[in-house]
Amino acid sequence: MLAQRTKIINADPSATGAAAASSGDWVSLGKYNHFTGIVNFGDAGASGTIALYKGTSATGAGATLTKFHYWYNTSTTASDTLVDGGESTSAVAYSSGDNQLWIIEADSSDIQASAADYDFVSLRTTPTGACNFAVSYILSDARYADDSPPTAIS
Repeated sequence: MLAQRTKIINADPSATGAAAASSGDWVSLGKYNHFTGIVNFGDAGASGTIALYKGTSATGAGATLTKFHYWYNTSTTASDTLVDGGESTSAVAYSSGDNQLWIIEADSSDIQASAADYDFVSLRTTPTGACNFAVSYILSDARYADDSPPTAIS
């Protein structure tokens, strides 16, 4: 069961008409090895960027951009095929348009591979105008398996 093998988080549930930067919850990867962020645009009325930040606390202390791999589909009504966007160490740009799906992934070993104690991540979506979108996270490959996945929001 997906819900028993992963931690699913409604990170930024309803950014309706957002025209400014919106950050999802800060989640800890201390108990998970893999992060997946899903940004679902119902109505991207404007272009913008999506970026993954790492931090040293649940409040985002020491926040800095971190590398990630991404996939996207700019028209989910036409196809369910995801395009491999590759790796990025900064924000990725999206164009205006309805029904877009963006997948952002990172391994905790990449995020924590520095002198600072970076255990937390957050997705930031920054539209240049009004957009309707939601952000969900899936944390997987739990380090301590249990019937109920360990919490990740401190």
